[in-house]
Amino acid sequence: MARPAYERVGNAFRRAYEFAGLRQTDVADALGVDPATISKWSRGLQRIDLDYFPEIDKLCGQPRGWLLKQAGYVEDAELSVEQAIRSDPRLDDQGRTTLLHLYLVLTSPAAQSASASGTAAAPAR
Repeated sequence: MARPAYERVGNAFRRAYEFAGLRQTDVADALGVDPATISKWSRGLQRIDLDYFPEIDKLCGQPRGWLLKQAGYVEDAELSVEQAIRSDPRLDDQGRTTLLHLYLVLTSPAAQSASASGTAAAPAR
């Protein structure tokens, strides 16, 4: 049975890849997961790991954070990720600081540009 939150994300996910002209097998190959996983995500039977969201956005030709917004979870996806890191009770202060720094480095314009060109970005200092 689909969970309402998973179903909302799954519906947005399915609409995005179908609009982009992709099939479940195309998406599965691109993300490196089994096609059955894509089917479960699309039907809201399994949660999509947040690690896949940026790649799904990119694969579907959408801006970063688009899927989270379409699913109705956030208005500003970038702010939401930072808020999630800051409020995660599993992280101590050092872990929180390290993860925030890594997130900001990976989402910096230099990293985005390097990703698009296929080159490695220099670490931010």
